[in-house]
Amino acid sequence: MVRAADLLARFSLDDPALARRQVEADRVIGASLAGHLVHEAEGNGDRPWQLDPIPYVLDGAAFDVLAAAVRARVQALEALLADLYGPRLAVQEGIVPAEELAASPHYRLATVGAPAPPRWLVTYAVDVVQVADGSWRVVQDLTDTPTGVGYALIDRAAMARVAAELLGPQASSEVASIDGFPVELRHALGAVSPVASPRIVVFSGGMSQPAYVEHSLLAAQLGFHLVLPPDLVVRRGRLWLRTLGGFDRVDVVYRRLADAEVDPLSVAGTTGVPGLVAAAADGGVVLANAYGTAVLEDPALARHWPAAVEALTGERLPLAPLAPGDALATVPAFREGRLGQAPVVIRLHAVNGPDGVTVMAGGNGRVLNDGDDPRRPTARLAKDVWVLGSDRAAPVVVAPLPQVDLAASVPTRAADAMYWLGRAAERAEALAKAARVITSRRLTDPSLAGHDGGRWARRMTHVLRILRGAAAGADDPSTTAVAALDAELAAATGALSARLHALLAEAALVGEYLPVAAGRVLRNLAAARDHFVHGRAAADELDACIVDLAAFAGLWAESTVQGPAWRFGDIGRRIERALVVLELVDARAPVATAAGDDHPDVVAAATLEILLAANESLVAYRRRHRSDVEPGAALHLLLDAVENPHSYLACVHRLAEHVAAIDWQEGREAVAVLAGLVDEHGAGVADARRALLALADLVHDTWFATPVNPTVVRGRLQ
Repeated sequence: MVRAADLLARFSLDDPALARRQVEADRVIGASLAGHLVHEAEGNGDRPWQLDPIPYVLDGAAFDVLAAAVRARVQALEALLADLYGPRLAVQEGIVPAEELAASPHYRLATVGAPAPPRWLVTYAVDVVQVADGSWRVVQDLTDTPTGVGYALIDRAAMARVAAELLGPQASSEVASIDGFPVELRHALGAVSPVASPRIVVFSGGMSQPAYVEHSLLAAQLGFHLVLPPDLVVRRGRLWLRTLGGFDRVDVVYRRLADAEVDPLSVAGTTGVPGLVAAAADGGVVLANAYGTAVLEDPALARHWPAAVEALTGERLPLAPLAPGDALATVPAFREGRLGQAPVVIRLHAVNGPDGVTVMAGGNGRVLNDGDDPRRPTARLAKDVWVLGSDRAAPVVVAPLPQVDLAASVPTRAADAMYWLGRAAERAEALAKAARVITSRRLTDPSLAGHDGGRWARRMTHVLRILRGAAAGADDPSTTAVAALDAELAAATGALSARLHALLAEAALVGEYLPVAAGRVLRNLAAARDHFVHGRAAADELDACIVDLAAFAGLWAESTVQGPAWRFGDIGRRIERALVVLELVDARAPVATAAGDDHPDVVAAATLEILLAANESLVAYRRRHRSDVEPGAALHLLLDAVENPHSYLACVHRLAEHVAAIDWQEGREAVAVLAGLVDEHGAGVADARRALLALADLVHDTWFATPVNPTVVRGRLQ
């Protein structure tokens, strides 16, 4: 049996070794699918956490005491909530002052006297801290939208990698696993609905919420759709999800949005779902946790809860609250590159299911700085919490939810985000490749930029302006062609940063549809986005970005489930790729030839090479023709060579496959027109571009535009 002290001794080594392990922990977190979301928070000056390479280790006996207290607190608080919104005995007996309760911004009058929910608390968390005498104190209860389960899973995955070399298989097997906890959570959420196979969603407020990293991760872990307020609508007293196929009924909402924000009809000024609270009260949907549970988090009322619980249940609320002046115990912590001692607040998590209360054998540790309020640590240094004793892991759930195929039931917003993700990725790739090949040619052939009065430089400036969507405008006569090109390269790099930002924003909304391996690529692209915002980039920096974009495209094509959401994403990709091809063809240099010469001049030839390279088609041209670039052959490869996946016609063929797969007749007709608009000489480019833009509008208007008053409701109407 491994003891906590012996285990910790293996981690408390020299500072350089700990620093290396912290870097490794950061790298593993960055490589996760949540990694780029962490990076996004860092970019906003709100870094969620850094992981201490030393875990917080609890002996099995100590955890057993805490777990028993957590289970008792859940049962006691469940009874307290039932009373506060039901008979209000604690109020009648003066234990909880009526005026204080009514004045609480967390007490929901709409819930008073309403039918009780199947369960008030499905999830629960409590922050505890050890004081100097070795006993534990409660810092705060979290009963509204307890946060931390997802972060604990991320931290454990990172620490498993960091600690593998130190512990070996013997010691590792002594640490209780937390992998089964999401299964227990899923089981508990399904059990609160009377429906045999309930439809459950993870309800988030979006990326503006500090815990969105966790929301995205939990949706993927649980296998539920991640939904935002615009995805949901209340009709006929029930909650419905807007999907590509109509409206699907939602039975359970795993609420990650505070109850003060879920329904603007209950709390004015919020952006939730109108009528959601009334639908829950009428039994049309179950909220987990129930509406009104936030009242227990009101610090102004907390002093009344112990007496109220004892009066209602006859039992004392376990674990005393932390008192001002209590001296806190400390544990080893690696902060700012140095090993030291610090107090740590532990967040324990519980699920209140049909088989009782299950406590996670682990949790979140948060290191405190000197003078910190334990409820709001400022260090932002996390610890993975280990519990010794593998038998203390969550039991295997023997009654899982029935298998349900939700592939065709895609939220409209998710398909919308996938569509714009595809378009942003394709445009970013085109900008990166164009800037890369032009920058490279400037380096390898410096004389070309100034050749013939700067004709090539002006042409490349024109190409970049078209690709980034800038107005043509007149050149500044006081600026040389070469200087204008350099300025345009900087502007194009800034535009690339903007497209990468759009890509990352959309990817953040649909993380559950992307493969886990995409996390590292997205984090790399986030770093490139931040770097490119400052302007012109070196060729090797653009190379690295192109490699990451190519990796993302490979994961998109080979590792992403090719269901309806993916198809809309690929429709976006093919529309944008076809637009890029047409823009490049339209921007090609006039074929100016010398008298008696059938070949284009040096500027025109160099321009065609760059247009092919920017469209990932130059290598294909060389392998096919083994000659200098000629206009006719180049146009054929760009426009109607179906074997070239980057050609216009290849894009049209893929679009035809996609609209047929989603059975969209109007789309079929629009795509059929595209194939005959452009000939092998490049005629009809303007018409084709207009038709593509019209198709893009048609996709949006048909599938993504939300009607103001939807009247057709499709789904399960039993």
